Amino acid sequence: MQRVSLQDKRESLQQALLRVIARDGIEQATVRNIAAEANINPAAVSYAFSGKDELMMTLHLALQADVYAVVERAVQGCATIEDAITSMAKAYFEHTVRDPDRQRAHMELTLSALARAESREIAKMQYEGYIKQLADAVSKLDCGRISKTEITQIARMGLALMDGVIVQYLSTRNQSVCKKTLNLGVSLLLSHCKALKERA
Repeated sequence: MQRVSLQDKRESLQQALLRVIARDGIEQATVRNIAAEANINPAAVSYAFSGKDELMMTLHLALQADVYAVVERAVQGCATIEDAITSMAKAYFEHTVRDPDRQRAHMELTLSALARAESREIAKMQYEGYIKQLADAVSKLDCGRISKTEITQIARMGLALMDGVIVQYLSTRNQSVCKKTLNLGVSLLLSHCKALKERA
């Protein structure tokens, strides 16, 4: 019988945790349920991770890395701020539609982190990281016409728009309506960028 590597076991448990959260909610993400989903002995969880908290944290960080990768790919080849904003919004919405269970698990992990004093800083760092990545992507294409403060505000608004549309999609699964909502939000952001450039 082929031995399963520690890394493979960790990844298998992460995927099991994701499925349990997406299907049953984070309250049901017990060690016993996660192990059953991964088809392993519950004792094996403590071999791969120090406990459920570490397992949840590694999944949380892996899902954050997904976001960074989607955004990074989306801005490649963009020539203007407007192109970048449009491309990032479209790419992340498509990412959500492709795997809504993954997105739901990500949101539940974030809310779970906020619910506990010892992990609230993680959620804060997550959102600050997203805002910085979005702001950096836009800044590279701006040529100094929009201030750093205003670019950060654009990034915050863009992130708020995406969060709202994602929750709407996860709740309704109405791709057409959510895409129209997203397009309207993006148009408003682009109009704001245009106004800022004209004022400069």
